[in-house]
Amino acid sequence: MKYSRIFQILFFLLIVSKVESYAQGKGKVEFDNNTHNFGTVNEEDGKIDHDFIFKNTGSEPVTIKHVKASCGCTTPAWTKEPVMPGETGFIKAQYNPANRPGTFKKSLTVTTDGDPSSMVVYISGRVLSKNRTPKEEFPRVTGGIRYSNDKIDLGRVFSKDTVSRSFKLYNETDEPIKLSSKVSHPKHISVSADTNVIAPKSSANINLVYIAAQKKDFGAVDDMIEFKTDQEGEKKLGFLIKANIAEYFPPLNEEEKALAPVLALEKTEVDLGDVKAGSNTKTEVEIKNTGKQDLQIRKVKSNADNLNLKLDKDTVKEENSSRLKIQYKAPDKPGANNAVVHIYSNAPSSPVQTILIKANVVEK
Repeated sequence: MKYSRIFQILFFLLIVSKVESYAQGKGKVEFDNNTHNFGTVNEEDGKIDHDFIFKNTGSEPVTIKHVKASCGCTTPAWTKEPVMPGETGFIKAQYNPANRPGTFKKSLTVTTDGDPSSMVVYISGRVLSKNRTPKEEFPRVTGGIRYSNDKIDLGRVFSKDTVSRSFKLYNETDEPIKLSSKVSHPKHISVSADTNVIAPKSSANINLVYIAAQKKDFGAVDDMIEFKTDQEGEKKLGFLIKANIAEYFPPLNEEEKALAPVLALEKTEVDLGDVKAGSNTKTEVEIKNTGKQDLQIRKVKSNADNLNLKLDKDTVKEENSSRLKIQYKAPDKPGANNAVVHIYSNAPSSPVQTILIKANVVEK
């Protein structure tokens, strides 16, 4: 009887241990890319779709519970069965361009039972109408040249990628317009036109080749390219080239993963509390390498211009750390003010990490 009672207690503790172990482990959803640009599509070609591929990098199965589109023209489908650790699943986004000419950007909110519990993926592009006038197809104008947009968004680009993109310039005048052979552009972007003379009521293709490795930067980056024409007043055409550069890591086996550097933040949120408008506040965050190889901090940058960031060292040995010094200048306007710091490193498991800086700005 005594042994039976002991057995029951041990069995109960084993079950509790299993339950607690399962509760602590979670599936983790990581997308290869959370944005997709279809480019220019024709309305008459019908529905278009794209599969967002994700991987479960957690320790437990993960299930996509629901996907909600931002509009009825986007029809989602997704992997319905649980995705095992190390396996992949998909979120399918389908867009119907019928009767929807022009640019579009739509979102799908993904709800999971893992980590994170909610995330968003985006599709975008431009739909050409069956019968569009040049003014409709090329709504922007400089001098006699029309174009669809002065911003070219390449989306997410890996550091190893070379990306090609093209767009059109339309001559709405009754005279030929000559493009200068000298185009202002950064070294990592090459620019060419299929013709330097755009005939009246005709268009020319402008071709871009973007070499991410030569940019030597990470995160959201902007560049300008500029054309000159022979029109009176030397009209200039400027285009903003946008990209989000992520470091590429080749697939690693388990042994390589175990030896890789790991970036561990002392904290991912810093609450400065009440700060006076216009004042400066200093704080620090420790960045530790808990991996087996040297951690290289590629870059630290912020989405706000009121942060001054200084890293005491960008190479961190095993079990050593670096300190990120942050100086926050409070804006003049009182109220809640947040900023995000992005840290880019060679840690393959989490190459980009963020720190949220929070403050409540009060009057002087």
